[in-house]
Amino acid sequence: MKDRFKSRKSLIEELSLARRRLAELKAGGASANGGVAGSVPGGHCFTETLINTLPGIFYLLDEQLRMVLWNRNLEKVSGYTHEEIASMSPLDLIAEDDRGLMAGMLREVARTGSVTAEARSLTRDGVEIPYFFTGTRLEDEGKVYFAGTGIDISEHKDKDDSLRYALEESQLHRLETSALLAAARSVIEYQDFEKAARTIFDICKDLTGATSGYVALINRDSDENDVVFLDSGGLPCTVDDSLPMPVRGLRGKAVESGRTVYDNDFSESGWKEFMPEGHVRLDNVLFAPLMVKGEAVGLLGLANKPGGFTEEDTRLATAFGELVAVALVNDWTFESLEKSEERYRSLAQSANDAIISADSDSRIIYWNQGAERIFAYTDAEALGKPLSMLMPEQFRQRHDGGMERFLRTREPHMIGRTVEMEGLRKDGSVFPMELSLSTWTTKDGDFFTGIIRDITARKRAVKSEVDARAQVQSYATRLSILHKIGLSLNRETDKRRLLRSVLKAAAEITSAGIGVMTLIKEGQTEIISIYYAPWYEQRCEIGEEIPALHMRIAALMEKDDDAAIIHNTASLEQLPEGHLKLKDLLIGTIKDTKGRIMGHFMLSDKADGADFTSEDQEIIALLAAQSSVALVSAENFEREHIVAESLQDALLPDAIIRDDLEIGLLYQSSGPLGKIGGDFYDFIELDQNRLAVLVGDVCGKGLAAATYTAMIKYMLRAYLGEGMEPEECLTKLNAAVHRQVPIEKFVTLGLSIIDTSAGTVTHSSAGHPPPLVCRQNKASFIHIEQAVPLGVLKEHRYDSNRYSIAGACSFSLYTDGLLDARSEGAEPFGEKRLLETFSGCCCQRPQQVAKEVIQAVLDYSGDRLRDDIALVVIGFPDKTPD
Repeated sequence: MKDRFKSRKSLIEELSLARRRLAELKAGGASANGGVAGSVPGGHCFTETLINTLPGIFYLLDEQLRMVLWNRNLEKVSGYTHEEIASMSPLDLIAEDDRGLMAGMLREVARTGSVTAEARSLTRDGVEIPYFFTGTRLEDEGKVYFAGTGIDISEHKDKDDSLRYALEESQLHRLETSALLAAARSVIEYQDFEKAARTIFDICKDLTGATSGYVALINRDSDENDVVFLDSGGLPCTVDDSLPMPVRGLRGKAVESGRTVYDNDFSESGWKEFMPEGHVRLDNVLFAPLMVKGEAVGLLGLANKPGGFTEEDTRLATAFGELVAVALVNDWTFESLEKSEERYRSLAQSANDAIISADSDSRIIYWNQGAERIFAYTDAEALGKPLSMLMPEQFRQRHDGGMERFLRTREPHMIGRTVEMEGLRKDGSVFPMELSLSTWTTKDGDFFTGIIRDITARKRAVKSEVDARAQVQSYATRLSILHKIGLSLNRETDKRRLLRSVLKAAAEITSAGIGVMTLIKEGQTEIISIYYAPWYEQRCEIGEEIPALHMRIAALMEKDDDAAIIHNTASLEQLPEGHLKLKDLLIGTIKDTKGRIMGHFMLSDKADGADFTSEDQEIIALLAAQSSVALVSAENFEREHIVAESLQDALLPDAIIRDDLEIGLLYQSSGPLGKIGGDFYDFIELDQNRLAVLVGDVCGKGLAAATYTAMIKYMLRAYLGEGMEPEECLTKLNAAVHRQVPIEKFVTLGLSIIDTSAGTVTHSSAGHPPPLVCRQNKASFIHIEQAVPLGVLKEHRYDSNRYSIAGACSFSLYTDGLLDARSEGAEPFGEKRLLETFSGCCCQRPQQVAKEVIQAVLDYSGDRLRDDIALVVIGFPDKTPD
């Protein structure tokens, strides 16, 4: 602490020097055009020399907040030239998250005359540097200027407050972990969303110190909050609790950004004018969005915290908001098969610890925010890099040897244990850390996950406190469970592989020697997996008797138990010969949404002869509940995609056969097998000379996208059958899509009518890429007027244009997946490459053209498409070689 106070004192001295020099500038005067005038000796040169001797950056703004004067330090730090800074807003030099703070600072200095603040500057290269800013208002000959200085406080920021916080760390982690587990239990305990949300909210409110708040869901039809419940904190409030709250102001900011926001001066802010009469007074507010699949579906609001909210409160509110979102997803899963693709979101990103996963080649494949904070590498800098870059030199050879030995012998030395070692940050500094390492295996090979904690502060202050170290270990272990569950739920749709990974995680976390996973189907019990810990010596020599035996074991549990410990295994019926001699049992029950038992997983023989604890039982209950939801979701996933695959087969017709045209077409999916996309095409013969061709893209995937595709195709067939022109079809279709399709499911469409007798094509577009025509081995785009996608504007009218295709050998329509395919360097395939590819093959047979174009895109992207591709090539036989 002494060093920190000394640094703060040094900082204040530097700022005082800056203010004295600023006063000299004020005496000299500054003109509005950036020159320096007044009685300062030496005029402009003297002033320039003076401000350039300031220890940090200096800038001077006029009343319109334009850059008037600055020193060379600003150019050096920002990386911008003098001319570039002259044309910039001062907020362009501030990190985006801190621009609101600096804008408030400028307003405050205009009001009070002087202000200080900490914010991050933003360099040309995107580097953010923490600065301590001071601002002063100056008046000269009736004109107002704003002068400011900034001191780089990176060194001060990096100094850890470890001595002040070390002794509180264990208690804080225990409190947060208990609160998160209690809130997570409510997700399992209550199928009713309001009860679960209320429990989570109450825990969050108590933990943050807020006195009032609410939970609300966004009504997509009215863009308002439908209040689930409101807690006024005992203060008088005459507003109806169920009154819808418009999503605007600070609430709108939280919804649009997807991030937790707060305002500690709410009673004086511009947002208060939106509050209805009779609403309780709000001094400060915090809103955490409820995020589902990257979209805000509701809000958790807190208000009136004594002393105001902090960044720590945003982290906690974000985590509890995620739990409320999980409860909401549970509610959706129980109510409808249409929500079967929802998954629990992992809480790993809210952890303070680093969570890192690597493959068997020691290449990093997962990197959370905690890892970025501890090691200072961004995920872009870390992913794909070797783990050895995080280790001091003396540990790298030992790591490589340990990895090779484990892959060869499967004998763990560090896996399943928590060890202390040293880590290496990006800046080259070495620090003590605590590592918990686990392993998991898929069809793609072996993978490893480590949970890393920076224990610098604890090493300094509480190195001898064994209890605190045990609490930290417990916290890391529980986070490891949540991380494993999150990975399983988010990545695995095969229920057998999912349950095997859950069983292995459960055995490792509880230190069980053996685990058995069973499923019950049509009255028959099936063994899904038997897991033995690497250190476990017994092996079971029987097979057929196990299901019946474990059914007898499960019958000992109470009907409503999610998990139970059976210490007295002597109460079981006689075990068959060859069965394992079990000391005690820890059993979890997997149930479906109606409470029917789907199966069990049983653990036995805890390491070192210890008994299973109530904490182990809570963890198994949590795992059983998560497994139940995952099983239901996996079964729903299978059913939905059987239907969707059949529907998509019906929606992608074969090419029609005509004497005057030859058609080539290809559809390339970007997703896994069975993942239905929204790209589509169709052909409608209008008469013997005219053929209508359409290619479109419905935003999204799955059964919903396929359903909207069917609706659009058959409505277009009806409109064309009535003799409508392309622009009339799209105008009429737009109104229908606006009524029936959610706004987030926008549709792009290109509709062409080819008239072979007239040698023309009439084309109309709704936000779709331009058609492409080939003549004499050269491809070119047909210019079209850009129009909005279908369903965005209710009464939008579309246009069409007629083009000559005389002398053309082919005419092509496609979806934007063709242009957006990206290489490893993240550069899109783009229009230029598309033209070059078509030019190289455009006058071949249409189907061959389609194959070569799609193959070129696949080669460019390394077979990793970002979006589906639909491609239709219309060839004109008299111009196309045999």
